[in-house]
Amino acid sequence: MLAGKFIDTFRADKCSFQVRDSVTGSTQIIGRSSGLDATLAEDYETWYYKDDIWAKRAMPAHLNHPVIGHELITEEDLVALDFYRDYCAPQGIFHALYGLQDIGDHCIGMINIYRPRDA
Repeated sequence: MLAGKFIDTFRADKCSFQVRDSVTGSTQIIGRSSGLDATLAEDYETWYYKDDIWAKRAMPAHLNHPVIGHELITEEDLVALDFYRDYCAPQGIFHALYGLQDIGDHCIGMINIYRPRDA
C-alpha cells in the first residue's frame, strides 16, 4: 500500500492522499492509512476540509514543494482550533507535512503525512 510506504519513509503514524478543487475548495480523499478513522475521513470530505488550516494556508503559495505544519500556524494557535480538537486530536494528529502538486483542471493533489504530538 502506498500510504504504508510514506509512513515508513517519514516514520509517521498516518498518511492521506486527497484531491482539492482550488476554485470551490471541496476535497476528495483518494487514499488513507489505516490509522485514520474512516468516519472522520468522510466527515473531512463534507465538513472539516473547510477548517483544515494547514491545507488552507499551504495553497497556493506552497505548490510543488513540501511544507511543515508549524510553518503555517503556531502550535498554540493550532490547539485552540475546533479543527484540531474535533478532527486532529481524536486521531493523534499534531505534526503535519504537506506536499501539494497542481494536477490540472483547478485541482491540487495533496499528500498529508501526520505524526503525534510527542513525536
